[in-house]
Amino acid sequence: MKSVSRKILLINPNSSKSMTDGLDNLIKDLNLQGSTSTEIHTYTAPSGPPSINNEDDALESANVVLPDIESKLSDQYLDVAFVDSDGQGRESALEIWDSEEVRRKMMEATKRLVRDKDVKVICLGCAGMAGLDKIVRDALDEELGEDSKHVHILDGVKAGIGLLESLLRALPPRA
Repeated sequence: MKSVSRKILLINPNSSKSMTDGLDNLIKDLNLQGSTSTEIHTYTAPSGPPSINNEDDALESANVVLPDIESKLSDQYLDVAFVDSDGQGRESALEIWDSEEVRRKMMEATKRLVRDKDVKVICLGCAGMAGLDKIVRDALDEELGEDSKHVHILDGVKAGIGLLESLLRALPPRA
């Protein structure tokens, strides 16, 4: 029986192309590792806010994205945005354009997080952090040494893709 390729569309609901570029790099890595057999595509909102920092941004984005993706056929859709619903805003990796600055800040934050604490899992919460797990691992190795192997890094986008792929495998074959 011939296997039918299933499709997942990763939706970047903001208009930041650089965030989608990061997702494309993550997909390339997954394909190189052979850890996905699903056809994965990305989508960037054609207009709207460059980041979604509150409910108003989320509503503006939804008004742009929902009508636009209706024509984009896929088996599953994964919205890769994080909405900061308390309106405080967070500094995302995308707001720090210098890659060395991203690395330095991620390393510092990771070390602070695990210093003198019993941390078992670190979750990278949004698409802006997709693919930054290597930096987190480097910081863990520096801060914890051999004990770093007991800390797991969960990339939310990779986890979402894995969950959707599992759901797709559980579905009966298409006619």
